[in-house]
Amino acid sequence: IFANLSTADKEKFAETCSIQEFQAGAQILREGEQGDWMFIVLSGKVMVHGGQGQKKTLGVGSLLGGSGMIFSQTQNAAQAVDKVSCLALGKADLTKFSDAVRAALTRAATSALLETSKVFGAFTQDQQYAIIEGLAETTVDDGQELVKEGDNASLVVLVDGAAVVDGKTVKNGTLFGLTELTSGVKISDTVKASGPCKVYRLSGEDLCSALAKLHGISTTV
Repeated sequence: IFANLSTADKEKFAETCSIQEFQAGAQILREGEQGDWMFIVLSGKVMVHGGQGQKKTLGVGSLLGGSGMIFSQTQNAAQAVDKVSCLALGKADLTKFSDAVRAALTRAATSALLETSKVFGAFTQDQQYAIIEGLAETTVDDGQELVKEGDNASLVVLVDGAAVVDGKTVKNGTLFGLTELTSGVKISDTVKASGPCKVYRLSGEDLCSALAKLHGISTTV
């Protein structure tokens, strides 16, 4: 998460976080609650319960609660498999950090969102971070299109702001174009910004370029 941060930013993050320990079977995150905390696993294993009965075991270096805290979403349940030690950060502490640290946390939370898809969820954490690094941050003005029906597929992550699709308003942490990007078809719906928005964008070409750098991963999208 913090490989490209300055030493000062890394030290500030370490000083602000606390260490929390959980015994085997303890609930780290409860399903449906608002995300006020995020955790980075330092030791032990954690079982994360996703939608439709999905379960995934995470280990050292994994981020828990990131998308819930950064994007103000409800979170999935997370339970300690054995004794777990975590670096813990509260939402109120985000204001203490530089833009670089907040950007790094946002990209990590975006990675957690992508893990919920079948395609991206199959990648290792390092591979997902390589793809996340390929995302380009852009600003979209009120009324402008994030994606347009019939355009070539691209992944767009709504990081900050709101947008409208099919008459419905969606907010932070929403993904667009993922199905189209991974299946090689055109964008199926037009999405417009409802007020100024900040988004992450990844074209099909950029995705192939990111995957080409990863040993043993096909570059065909």
